[in-house]
Amino acid sequence: TTISPPTPFDRVKKYVDKLDFILIMTVNPGFYGQKFLPEILKKIEQTKDWIVTHKPDCLIQVDGGINSRNVVELDRAGVDIVVAGAAVFKSDDYKKAIKDLKCLKV
Repeated sequence: TTISPPTPFDRVKKYVDKLDFILIMTVNPGFYGQKFLPEILKKIEQTKDWIVTHKPDCLIQVDGGINSRNVVELDRAGVDIVVAGAAVFKSDDYKKAIKDLKCLKV
């Protein structure tokens, strides 16, 4: 399931036992290349805390505005998977961009 920025995690808690992962949008859906919304970090941390005690095998994935400046914060907040579209595809060297993002994971 996908959680957009205005959607509280409480709204999807009842479905987590049926999920393999939760996608948390870190931008408002609809436009490519938006800036990351740092206030979503708190939602990610709260989601991770709840998942750890209720369904530890459920992964947290994020999408939107991911780049080398925020991937470490996302890792610390508990994110398991990042979707880094613009960070990769706006780069002159896709392979290097992917490698750089992977190296930043703590």
